[in-house]
Amino acid sequence: MTMTRREQLVRLARRYNALIISDDVYDFLNWGPVPPLPRLVDIDAVLDGGPSTPFSNTVSNGSFSKLLGPGLRTGWAEGSAALMHGLSLCGSSISGGPPSQLSSWLAAEAIASGQLDKHIDEVLKPALQKKSQLLLGAVRNFLVPLGVQVGGAPEEVTGGYFISVKLPAHIDSKSLCDRAEREQGLLLACGKLFAVHGDESVTSGEDSVRLCFAYEDEGRLVDGIQRMAVIIEGWT
Repeated sequence: MTMTRREQLVRLARRYNALIISDDVYDFLNWGPVPPLPRLVDIDAVLDGGPSTPFSNTVSNGSFSKLLGPGLRTGWAEGSAALMHGLSLCGSSISGGPPSQLSSWLAAEAIASGQLDKHIDEVLKPALQKKSQLLLGAVRNFLVPLGVQVGGAPEEVTGGYFISVKLPAHIDSKSLCDRAEREQGLLLACGKLFAVHGDESVTSGEDSVRLCFAYEDEGRLVDGIQRMAVIIEGWT
């Protein structure tokens, strides 16, 4: 969303006393030349003089699963002091500590020692940037000539884990994913999994596939796109 749109959304939440929960799990994984726009929780803290109530109207979710390792399944929440105090009093916390005590301890040590920042800057960002360029290049070389479009037509990927591609009009996502697994041993994530229920007028996800460049080794990324191209080229 644009900055103007974000501010409008925060004002709308304040007007109707609604709570916006943002899944900001990729915020620290941005390697582009332009810094990302402020999060909704950051905007809510200062917009028009700050929140209209002590609890504010926004919460930001973060996850160490995207930064230290997927098996940690440990994250955090950011918001106003009053709201965070309320969350800290939940039964899952006051009955003996956080749900993932060992993982939380490891994350805390990584933050305090500076190892988390070092890992993000020296390992994650360079590796993900290289993989994203490799995957995007393969998509352009093997899929775009077959009518596939890159979501938003980006010149480059500047953060996160994923690239979204739009399929040719005669191919639906579910059928493609089924055939890719059956005929090529290729697992693809159907766009419908990531569509917002009730907002199908914008996108149903049936014409798109989400490709992950974070998980696989570099060589397998290109191989996967070539297998996907075989399915699309032979589509009947």
